Amino acid sequence: MTGEPVADDLLAWHRMAKGGDNAVLAQLERRIATEVEATIATRSPDEGRLAAIVRVMAPFSATLRNHLASWVKELVRLEDWTRELYSAGLRSLVECEDKRGAALLAAALKTEEFGGVTALSVACFAKDASLMPALSRAATSSRTLTAFAAEVARICHGEHTGPRLFGLAPRIKESNRISLVSDLLLPVAGRGVDAKVCAGLADALNVLCGSERHLGRWLVMAEIAHRGGDPRPMQEATLRTTTGPDSARAGWSLCAWALAPANGGKGVRPTTELVARLSHRPSADRDASFLFRMAEHAVPEAKPMLEALVRARPLGDEIAVRAATELVRRYGRPAYAAEAIEASRVSSSEALRALSAACSWELGERERAVADATALSESEDLTALGWSTLVLLASRAKEPVSVLSATNFRRVQCGWSE
Repeated sequence: MTGEPVADDLLAWHRMAKGGDNAVLAQLERRIATEVEATIATRSPDEGRLAAIVRVMAPFSATLRNHLASWVKELVRLEDWTRELYSAGLRSLVECEDKRGAALLAAALKTEEFGGVTALSVACFAKDASLMPALSRAATSSRTLTAFAAEVARICHGEHTGPRLFGLAPRIKESNRISLVSDLLLPVAGRGVDAKVCAGLADALNVLCGSERHLGRWLVMAEIAHRGGDPRPMQEATLRTTTGPDSARAGWSLCAWALAPANGGKGVRPTTELVARLSHRPSADRDASFLFRMAEHAVPEAKPMLEALVRARPLGDEIAVRAATELVRRYGRPAYAAEAIEASRVSSSEALRALSAACSWELGERERAVADATALSESEDLTALGWSTLVLLASRAKEPVSVLSATNFRRVQCGWSE
């Protein structure tokens, strides 16, 4: 690995945000404001990507948060809980500890549908005792998913509602599990909720795991329960590595690794299909996040797939560029650095060139990264604009920070706002 050590955590990014330069953000702020105004009125198919960029940039821009407060207020007034901009905006404001976020959350929870699963999910992390009456009302809802989400929020606030949650779990319909995982449980898993809270969720999640057929969604629930000290997820994953269809054993072996990475990769080489199955997203999305999760731990079994991804010359897509970067960072293969950086010179895609600038930053080519990002800082491509802005913000940070985090990649490059 080349370059300085970098921090890849929320606190580091917030420290960086305080040192942000409004001139760097100005172009992106204008672009987002223009597109969101049009999207709220027309439901653009690009709303998801726009919402994802909003989530990344909100901590750095007071101007953007001002816009967000106005947009979310309008969506709360309309009680339109299905909009991705509503979810991204409300989550961003509360995560940034913006007082308007707390007020908008309270307003959403007072409505007939309690602001949807999004508001109940956000309430898990908004430590405000005044929310408890609304959460108690939501917990009595006739809609099982609403009641379940409210009980999860109450547990996060220190209420002892595990038995009630356990009773609701068998009633969660399979059709609701995608929303349950992506809107409610994934934030709980990603925000590092403490072990005591996870323990309170464990029995209910064990019920859900028992009927979950999608491996990626099973893993999200299993990780929360495992963090709470529940041995059942690991026992099930371990058992299934030796029983059942041979085609499923490799996936369960990697689930066992995910629950306890110190155990190693169990000799299983990931494949494109297997990696997609281990994502909570639909398999059709071909989400490669699990491969890069293995790469972060420098699991030897991940190396052949990473090398296969960079076999074509020049590197033609974002997964290949990221794979080349990880081979340098995690596996000591500096020869691939030139491949990742060179993509910024030969690609016709501004988004790919901007991603390459972020890779250059990670690999210690800071001057090159800043030069490439500056050249793309007025791009019409929203993804390119997002990466270039992040690189330029990082160049003004008071301490080294990572630009190419897993979360940033999913949001800026893939357009997934969860």
